[in-house]
Amino acid sequence: MKTKHIYKLLLLVLSTALITCEKADSDKDWGNSLIYMPQAALLDGGNTIHYPVPFDKNAALQNYIIDSTETNTIKVIMGVYRSGLEELQGYSVSVLPNPAVLQQKLAEIENAFELPADMYSVPETVEVPDGQRGVNFYLTIDRERLLEEYGYLWGKSMILALSLDKPTRYALNDKLSTVVVVINMSEFVPEPELVNILPGGEFNPEDEALWTIVKQDPMTHDANVSLAGGKLSLSTSPGSLQTNWAIYQAVEVEQGKRYQLRGDIETEDVSNGWLEFYLHPNEPEYGGDYGSGRLLEFSSWTEGCLGTISGKIEELYCGGSTSPGAIFTSNFSGSVFFVIKAGVWDGAIGKIEIDNLKILELED
Repeated sequence: MKTKHIYKLLLLVLSTALITCEKADSDKDWGNSLIYMPQAALLDGGNTIHYPVPFDKNAALQNYIIDSTETNTIKVIMGVYRSGLEELQGYSVSVLPNPAVLQQKLAEIENAFELPADMYSVPETVEVPDGQRGVNFYLTIDRERLLEEYGYLWGKSMILALSLDKPTRYALNDKLSTVVVVINMSEFVPEPELVNILPGGEFNPEDEALWTIVKQDPMTHDANVSLAGGKLSLSTSPGSLQTNWAIYQAVEVEQGKRYQLRGDIETEDVSNGWLEFYLHPNEPEYGGDYGSGRLLEFSSWTEGCLGTISGKIEELYCGGSTSPGAIFTSNFSGSVFFVIKAGVWDGAIGKIEIDNLKILELED
C-alpha cells in the first residue's frame, strides 16, 4: 500500500513538472533546459517554495516513509528534474542547506524551528542518468531523536531550506532550485498532556451544576436549551422566531498565557442564527446581549459555517479574534467568564449540539 501511495505522489510531482514545462513553452525562451526541485512548486506553484510534510491529509498523496524496522527514520521524498526539449543527457547536481533562506523563513513561518543539522541527511550529489529528466532522493530524518528530544514541539513546525548547486550540465531554474521543507511536528510526535481549565465540557448529568443558562432579550421567544444527554443542545420550535441565550461558567486564566478552545459541534437547519464563544471578566445578565471578549463565532450568514455542519469547533469556525486552530492569548488573569451565546433572528434552530468542550493550556 505504501508503494502505491508513493507512486501516486510521484505522478503528482511529474504532473507539476510538466505543468511548469508547459508554462515555459509559452515563454519567449521556449525549450530552455533548466534543473529544479518539483517540490518547490507543488504547494502553490513556487510562490512560497514551501513543501509541507505531510503534503496532504490524503494518504494517497503521502510524501514520506517511516522506516521503523531498522534505522527508525523518516524519509521525505525529494527530487530533481530537468525541463526543456533537448536530448536527455545525464547530469549531476549538489544538494546543500541554504542558511540565508532558512533564517528568512524562520521569521516568516509562525512557530517554526530549525531542523538541527545533526538530525538529518541528504545526498551531497544527485546523479541523473542519460535518458531521464530527473530522479528522486530522500531527506532522511532521525525519528528516534525527534521523538525523544523534540516532542515538546508538537503543534509547531521544523523547517529546512535546501538548494541545488553546481550542475554538471544545463542551468538551474533560479526560482525553483531552493525548497523549504516544512515538517508538521503534530504528525510525528505524540500530543502532550495539556491542562484543561474548563470543567463540565463533557456535559454529563453531574456537569449541569457547573453551567448557568441565561436568556438574553426577555422579549424574544423561548428555546430548548439542555445540558442533559451528554451534550449541550439547543433547538427551537418550527417557524420564524427570535431567541438569544447565554450559557456560561467562571474559569481561571493567566494573562499572556496561550490557550486553545477545542470541541465537537453538530448542527442542522440553522437559519439566520449565530453561535459565539467569549472570555471576559464581565458576567452575562438576564435581558442583556453579551458581547465582551469574543473569541470565535459561527454564523449562518456565512455559507457553510453554521446551517448544517459536523466536526471540530477549532476547525470549522468562521470568525473571531483567535489564531488558526482557535488558539488565543489571555488578556486577563484570575477568574473570568467563558460564555457560549447562541440564537436566531427571524430564523430557527433545527439542532445545535456541542460536546467534548475544552480550554487547554498550551506549552510555551
